[in-house]
Amino acid sequence: MKCNSFPLIPKRASIFLPSLLLLLFVVNFPSAISTYFWHTCDNSSTFTDGSTYSTDLNLVINDLFRNAPQSSGFNTSSHGQSPNKVYGLVQCNGNISPLNCSKCMVEANSTIQERCTNDMGGRIWLDDCFLRYEHSNFISTLDTNGSILVNVNSITGEVFKSTTSRLLSNLSNKAYIPANKGFAAGSTNYSASGMLYGSVQCWRDISTQDCRKCLDAATTTLNKCCSTNQGARFLGGSCKVRYETYSFLTLLSRPLHPLRAPLQILPQLHRLSQ
Repeated sequence: MKCNSFPLIPKRASIFLPSLLLLLFVVNFPSAISTYFWHTCDNSSTFTDGSTYSTDLNLVINDLFRNAPQSSGFNTSSHGQSPNKVYGLVQCNGNISPLNCSKCMVEANSTIQERCTNDMGGRIWLDDCFLRYEHSNFISTLDTNGSILVNVNSITGEVFKSTTSRLLSNLSNKAYIPANKGFAAGSTNYSASGMLYGSVQCWRDISTQDCRKCLDAATTTLNKCCSTNQGARFLGGSCKVRYETYSFLTLLSRPLHPLRAPLQILPQLHRLSQ
């Protein structure tokens, strides 16, 4: 399957007016710990600085940042009245500390402001967290859209394919357990000297049934499109799935290894079956 180059060109500088709360976060956590992966912007409509929508958006972001690190890295919020009502969601990986969750949220907010500026909706996937805001209510609704990023290097052979499929399936089954809150990570050998690492995560606003739908369809898509790639990730509106041949999990600190090959993004969006 042909891939396009993965763009990393930022949009124009952000002109949001940061609140005092966000400024305090930036002062306390000046450096980013989480790698940017992908973002999308809803540019079907825009807002102006100082507008009601701008004010409500700042209130939503403040709510998310204030409460998420203390509530296991997840929070939703909404403010305002239609047509200016804003809905937001933030979620951190299940394996990181509240401090690193806060750092990731600051980086996510800063980056999405730079890239989406005055668009009325946006979502961003970082290594350790996900942030989304919209002018329509998406909370608790399964989002079936996603993008696929792949490692350009490949490994041939049925053993690697079957090991990848089995690892992602096992992790998905663990994520469905209520105590795991939609997150699971682990590793296995695909050869005598080769290790495979994976993680799966659902956003906690959706039901266990919808989590199952999202992860099942995402892993099926990765197995079909990318089974010979050394690494691949599905970045969706309701879940994400990733596997690599190196340890990429933050584990309460920085990733153990940098990316070992350039990333590419498949040209089409994949709609998961509901």
